[in-house]
Amino acid sequence: MKKRKVSLVAFVIFVLFIPTAYSRGQAGDRESRSHEPERPAPTTPRSPGRIDPSEPIRTPTTTTTPTTTTTTTTATTTTPTTGGTAPRRNEDGLPYVVPVRDGTVEEVGWSNPENHNRGLGYHVSIDTGDGNTDSYGHLTPGSGPAVGTTVVAGETIIGTMANPSNGSTTGSHVHVERRNTNDVVVDPGTDSPFLGPSTITAEFGEVEEGLWGGGPHPGVDHVPCLW
Repeated sequence: MKKRKVSLVAFVIFVLFIPTAYSRGQAGDRESRSHEPERPAPTTPRSPGRIDPSEPIRTPTTTTTPTTTTTTTTATTTTPTTGGTAPRRNEDGLPYVVPVRDGTVEEVGWSNPENHNRGLGYHVSIDTGDGNTDSYGHLTPGSGPAVGTTVVAGETIIGTMANPSNGSTTGSHVHVERRNTNDVVVDPGTDSPFLGPSTITAEFGEVEEGLWGGGPHPGVDHVPCLW
């Protein structure tokens, strides 16, 4: 009976003592660890390519080298249909005639319809817009432009040189005659009435003993070079 009482007392002491000792041991362990310095929480290293949202995004600085643009303008050469590099003769080999001044055609036809061997023969007269009139004589019949046609100096074809000639002449040529508002002949100048250079065979005011009866020549006679 005594043995049972002793065992029971020992069991009660064991049950009461062991939990208390275990609790004290845990408390002591926590107390000892509370004096250790805190270690920072491990951090994950930042990837080099990551952008920190707290920092402004910076646009890379680029250097632009100015470029020089060169504009090449190609000149356009216009070849007139009735001048410049146009053929100097027609299909019959007759030299083309062009005016020496701009103007408007005011007369086309025979100087003397009754006699084609008089005066300028078949001619074209052009109003040059300054009160003067230029006439071109000894042209091929029917080769002149219509009355009212606007012509450009050195470009617009107004006919061909007649061969054989007509009007009062001894050979093929073009007679250039200029008259003022009083119908008085004046010097027409020496510009060629052909598409190309010409040779002057009779000058303005030159005294002729033949057809003109010794009177001064009222115009300038031209023949084309290499004619």
